[in-house]
Amino acid sequence: MNTKISIIIPIYNSSKTLNECISCILAQSYTSFELILVDDGSTDNSGEICDLYAKTDPRIIVIHKVNEGVSIARNTGIKRSTGKYITFIDSDDNVSTNYLLNLIEIHEKLNAELTISGFVKRNQGIDKPHYIDYNGIVDIETIGSILNNNIISVPFAKIFNSDIIKTNRIIFPNGISRGEDTIFVLEYLLHIDKIALLPEYNYFYITTENSLMTKLNSVSSELSCYNMLNRLCNNIIKKYNLKKEASTFLIKMQLDAFERVIRAILIISNRNERIGLLNCLDYSYYLRHKKGNTWKESILTIILRLRLFRIYDLLMTKHA
Repeated sequence: MNTKISIIIPIYNSSKTLNECISCILAQSYTSFELILVDDGSTDNSGEICDLYAKTDPRIIVIHKVNEGVSIARNTGIKRSTGKYITFIDSDDNVSTNYLLNLIEIHEKLNAELTISGFVKRNQGIDKPHYIDYNGIVDIETIGSILNNNIISVPFAKIFNSDIIKTNRIIFPNGISRGEDTIFVLEYLLHIDKIALLPEYNYFYITTENSLMTKLNSVSSELSCYNMLNRLCNNIIKKYNLKKEASTFLIKMQLDAFERVIRAILIISNRNERIGLLNCLDYSYYLRHKKGNTWKESILTIILRLRLFRIYDLLMTKHA
């Protein structure tokens, strides 16, 4: 009997892309899978589309729930899953016919705990491949290439071992508005040792804009994201004994997250509240690693180091 893979798709108002997404999964050359469609309170006809497909294929499981966000939707799918392995696909993305087969073959052949495939980012018909030109189990010399590549920041184009996820209670964090994908993958990396790479890219990540990454959330949400990333990135650097050049991406991820916290504070209209929040932040990690690329960045870093928050606020906002 072939090993079963649980494919989890969180769905919210995806009726325009859902048929194509489900169709390419049902066309897979590897057929021993269960497809878990989590309808996260869609207000269009996504739920009906899921139910129609479920009537045609016994491998399809549909879960209808109230809208609580993509993290809880994925976690719901994980709880319902029965497969030995888990993979995630987004409802507006596509995969090639041999996507599952290529992943499962190398995963089982090498007895891996995580297998990472390349993927293609498709934006308005323009394809940009994301992959690492390496095939096989990652060694200590190669781990830096993975961790310095944004291929680790997404849960798709990967196969995870279900028992590792469930035994260690690894979940997509709720209560933050960004970064939950990266946090899940980083948490998983802390519990494994054998990572396999497949340079082929059979996953097509469809995107039309980057606004979700640039839109700021509440200060508490951005701060929660930074705190989680800071803990995980530092623990991974220690786990793999990474030198500075091998942890550039992890460090940059933390610095970017911290700067998002600052920007979220600076859009608050009340100046005293802004300055009070700036005064409460811990700048030690940021100041230790931040390098000013321009004279302006260097001056602002010095101002933060001296904790001259009123001056910093005056220079950075128009609300003074």
